[in-house]
Amino acid sequence: MNPEGQRGEMSRWWGVEWYSKNRLNGETRYFLWENGCPLWFRTRAEAREYVRQTYGYIKSRPDLRHEPHGWHMPQIKKVTVTVLEAA
Repeated sequence: MNPEGQRGEMSRWWGVEWYSKNRLNGETRYFLWENGCPLWFRTRAEAREYVRQTYGYIKSRPDLRHEPHGWHMPQIKKVTVTVLEAA
């Protein structure tokens, strides 16, 4: 039980966080979704491979890394998901 008295299940995943920083929008961070679902992976290696295959082109594109885009390679972040059941 958690402090609010709700029962829940917890699981750990690896998520992919988009990151960009430019003068127009400032700093932007959000977890990526695909087909209406959060993009989570069981292992860090799976997440890294996905980022490499899908967003690897950003490394070789200085035009995307600088203004006006300010893109960075997506970051792999550990995610803890808790599903709560109302009491």
